[in-house]
Amino acid sequence: MAIDKQFNKYKSLLERYSLTNYGDDEVNYANRPIAFLDLAADEQSKLVEYCTQSFIHRVSPNHNWSSYGLKHFFENEEPNSFYVLNGQFKGAMLIAGFFPVATETLNWFYCISQKSPALVQHNKLIVKRV
Repeated sequence: MAIDKQFNKYKSLLERYSLTNYGDDEVNYANRPIAFLDLAADEQSKLVEYCTQSFIHRVSPNHNWSSYGLKHFFENEEPNSFYVLNGQFKGAMLIAGFFPVATETLNWFYCISQKSPALVQHNKLIVKRV
């Protein structure tokens, strides 16, 4: 398990948010935020930086995009990206300061603005494809 010193201080936060019981098998481990620590140090940094720069906080929850959908923005629309598990994305969002609306669901929703750079970029790409 690769733990970058920069994010080691967040281990207890990731563990606390990983307590939701999705099951004990490998597939369900992939949905736990603690899986973030399995990324290489440079991948951890890149993913957290992406979350920090790509999303803007707002007061109310945005139910248009879940953690699973948002992770695809990173994977498919960010240059030099890489595949991430749902749990790894959840962990990066926690470290970036985006806390889920409800942790009992498999895919998390956040209080993020529709004006967030990642969402605006995604909408522009959709319009381009049409």
